[in-house]
Formats: sequence, structure tokens, C-alpha cells
Amino acid sequence: IESGDRGLYLVDFEYVALGDPLFDLATISEHHSKSGDWAAKFLHMYLERPARTAEAERLMLWRRYYRCLLALWELRIDGLS
Repeated sequence: IESGDRGLYLVDFEYVALGDPLFDLATISEHHSKSGDWAAKFLHMYLERPARTAEAERLMLWRRYYRCLLALWELRIDGLS
């Protein structure tokens, strides 16, 4: 994406879909190996309010899902070696 005189931006569309925005937060938290406390603060900042219990649980569920997805990628990559 070209942005006038500000330069060029690249967008990674690998996981683009209409889905739960908490999946994006989980992906960031897990991909960068952030702790549960960091993820909880991140969720609070994203929501601009304290997270409800169901929201915090959903984030943790998405974090587990993303860890499983990464494990599958590692199996795939290891299988190609």
C-alpha cells in the first residue's frame, strides 16, 4: 500500500478473514511469546476497558488454538527437511 510521501507499507494477508478479533490478539501474543499477564493487559488496552471473564477466556482459547496451529506448521516444515 502506497501512502503518499510516507512510503510503502506491506500487508500480510495470510490469516485475513472475517473472524474473531481476539484471534488476532492471540496470534500477536503467542507469536511474540508474551506471557498471560501481558496478553491480559493487551486485551484491556484493545477493549479500552477491563475484559469480561468470557472475553479473557476466549483470548486464552485462541492462544491455545494458535499454539496448535504453530505446532502443525512445525511438523510440516520438519517434514520437508
